[in-house]
Amino acid sequence: MRILHLISSARWTGAADPAVSLVKGLELRGHEVYVACIPGRSLSKESIKLGLQPLYDFELNSNNPLTIIKNIKNLSRFIKTRQLDILHLHLSHDHWLGGLAAKFSGSKVNVVRTLHQLNKLRIDPIHKFLFQNLTDLSLALSDTARKKLINGMNLPANRVATIFGGVDAVRFNPKVSGHNIRKRLGLAEDIPLIGLVSHLHSNRGHKQALAAFPHIKKLVPQAKLIFLGETDEPYHSRLSRQVQEMELAQDVKFVVDGKAEEWPEHVAMLDVVMYLAQGSEDSARAVLEAMALSKAVVALDVGAIPEIVIPNETGLIIPDLKPHSIAGAVNYLLAHPDEAIEWGQAGRKRVEARFTNQLRAEHTERVYLKLCQEN
Repeated sequence: MRILHLISSARWTGAADPAVSLVKGLELRGHEVYVACIPGRSLSKESIKLGLQPLYDFELNSNNPLTIIKNIKNLSRFIKTRQLDILHLHLSHDHWLGGLAAKFSGSKVNVVRTLHQLNKLRIDPIHKFLFQNLTDLSLALSDTARKKLINGMNLPANRVATIFGGVDAVRFNPKVSGHNIRKRLGLAEDIPLIGLVSHLHSNRGHKQALAAFPHIKKLVPQAKLIFLGETDEPYHSRLSRQVQEMELAQDVKFVVDGKAEEWPEHVAMLDVVMYLAQGSEDSARAVLEAMALSKAVVALDVGAIPEIVIPNETGLIIPDLKPHSIAGAVNYLLAHPDEAIEWGQAGRKRVEARFTNQLRAEHTERVYLKLCQEN
């Protein structure tokens, strides 16, 4: 198949990683795949590192009406010239641009949209028209999201499919060691580390984790809380002041903006991984990465989590962000290390069975083929 992916994100965050890894996976499966993105930014650079050759034919970062019209014409021409089978769109800007270009091209290209963030879905007559009339198939990242998309946009069930998120199960594997990262940070191997793996932002559960930490320390005084992820100012400074005010500076560490190639080692150093908010992409990739590393997880009941984490088998799902809810789950895992190890191993097996990038590419290929056969 001949496939074009449009990703109008400049940064290597949110939809970028899963979209580009899918492109690579489809390429490895023998398809002719193109990826169009914004030149010179981190998404483009990471795509090149993966061996892809991004297209910069369309100005995906422009909201100028005249430029958009020009891009629709250019994209329409590209669709016809390359005789595309699939036009796969990842963000709203891509969706309007690609949906209109496909319509004007007069070709039989199939338009597919992955909805990476359900909470950003706008349900109004204009967007219903986009999904109902300019989209052949919509992809959700969980069955729950699929049902909401069907109901919200009044779509037939056969025009919405579920494709779960994936993880690089080779890069993230149980043999990855966090020893060198612990050593660099001056953390002994026997110190229990509880980590919140997320972009350092006000809506990712850092304050709630901090509120729960004193309750954790009552049971495990030697425990440390690690905030692991990219930083965001001024929130980082505000949270640091709160740590100081709580007199926890010796027990809370910010590990931010580390080297991307060392990310698996950073997560591997943790004993318990927390996921306390839905991030910028609904697949809960941080949870999948932790499970791939054989880490037991404590995750909020949100988004795809109930379909990824099996309670009391691969981790614990908490109903809310109350300090006692978070602390109770973390303390259970710290107090039952053998059980935590078993759950981590079960999580790894679950990832291998359902949530690898390879499986995601296979499942996507399958829905592509079915769509082409039907249309």
